[in-house]
Amino acid sequence: MAERIQISIYSHSGKTQTEIAAALGRSQSTVSRELRRNQPPKNTVKYNAQKAHERSTQRKLNAAKKERLKDPVIKDYAHDKIRLGWSPEQIAGRINIDLPGKQTNYETIYLHLYQERTDLIQYLPKRHRKRKKRGLKIKNRVGKIPDRISIDERPEVVNERSRAGDLEIDTVWSRRSSACLQVIVDRVTHFTWINLLKDKSAMEMVDKAIQCLKDLPPELRRTITFDNGTENAAHRKLKEILDIDTYFCHPYHSWEKGTVENTIGIIRRIFPKSTDFSKVTVEQIK
Repeated sequence: MAERIQISIYSHSGKTQTEIAAALGRSQSTVSRELRRNQPPKNTVKYNAQKAHERSTQRKLNAAKKERLKDPVIKDYAHDKIRLGWSPEQIAGRINIDLPGKQTNYETIYLHLYQERTDLIQYLPKRHRKRKKRGLKIKNRVGKIPDRISIDERPEVVNERSRAGDLEIDTVWSRRSSACLQVIVDRVTHFTWINLLKDKSAMEMVDKAIQCLKDLPPELRRTITFDNGTENAAHRKLKEILDIDTYFCHPYHSWEKGTVENTIGIIRRIFPKSTDFSKVTVEQIK
């Protein structure tokens, strides 16, 4: 509001948009957009700060009232995946694969949940339940993983799903304890290994994976794809001992390992988010 008052004063004094922008420390395009959107139609009246503020507020309220997901097919798909524990980012990245010709973006799904279906917020992964304000920078955590190789460098044959031996890995955890499940899935055969871990430490993760995969012939352990969690920081040990190539998804693009994500969705039906994995036995996961 304070800047709108300044714009009003400068505008009435005859200053140009360029001069107003310089005085406010804003770009000329920002001032131009404010005048264009919040000035009375046809410039019949000079820019008024109070009226401009009211007009801007009303526009935001009107936008908030609009339904965010209009396509019932997309809406049902999003609701089903949310209940399985998927994040809006995963849903947006996967929807065009599962529903050819359909698309939406994750911010639209978040708005739909927080404005229309608050009952589904409980199913969001914990880190997604409190929304960050748009425009704030998110610290990049990729640097915490040494010798990380991007999925962009992964051989194209992996994307073709024409051979066995290309694996994806992730964890299933809950807030009840530090124990969790490690899930490894072959992208083609969908053969799945589930390991019980005492915690999500990097060494626990890599040691269990080595123990699980060491007896496989080389052609059945060619590549393995991770997300950017720090529990995957010891991936070099896996590469050195098993001679398996390791790759990492883009940050916040966990759908790039959709095979293991879908498998985890099925596992969650048996072990919901309230599960205390410290009380789960090896026999139960076999």
